[in-house]
Amino acid sequence: MPGEQPVPSGVLQPSTGDGDGLWAEWFTNSDFSGDPHTSRVEDQVNWGQGFAALFEGFGCDPSPAPKLPDTFLGTPNPSIRWTGTLNPAESGSYQLGLTVLGQVTLWVDDQEVLTANGDTIQTVAADLELTAGQSYDIRIDYVADAPNQCPATSSSIGPAIRLSWVPPSGQASPQIQEAVEAAATADVAVIIASDYTSLPLRPRPVGHVVRVHRARGGRPPGT
Repeated sequence: MPGEQPVPSGVLQPSTGDGDGLWAEWFTNSDFSGDPHTSRVEDQVNWGQGFAALFEGFGCDPSPAPKLPDTFLGTPNPSIRWTGTLNPAESGSYQLGLTVLGQVTLWVDDQEVLTANGDTIQTVAADLELTAGQSYDIRIDYVADAPNQCPATSSSIGPAIRLSWVPPSGQASPQIQEAVEAAATADVAVIIASDYTSLPLRPRPVGHVVRVHRARGGRPPGT
């Protein structure tokens, strides 16, 4: 999926349930009617796996989002709703974005901020001034109804949506702050990096491990 980095789970809290992320409700219809078939906390809104969703059980997970619920591998036009709060760690101007195939609406504090409806993948974005320590209600209503989008098969991408952001700085992510602070006091840090851009029909791990040495006197150990 194109677009900016996903909003990290560390600044998201679900409306129901525990942990970081947003509360996700998956419906087997296109109008959110009836009870959701699957309800759970998802760490990010970051979908676009297509047929690769089937390979999660084989140790290949090309997206940090949870595995696609099995029922939805055969659902033609599912709808998904995510609710919770966005809790920025830094005050400033944020760009919130949605990269999506199908139709979607984003509300922040009950105000419609973004909407899109397209037969091709597109990105829409808006700038918001957010204050550290304040919680902002988030709701995303998404329908995966573009032509030939679902069900997720070798030729169909399935649900495809990403909630992204461009924060004022790297300090906006609590997880990055914690990692930097930990690495600063460590002799050796192991960094696992991934861009989550593996192709649906070529499941493969895209992360790589980098050993970063912090040496006393500014040189790596052993040199």
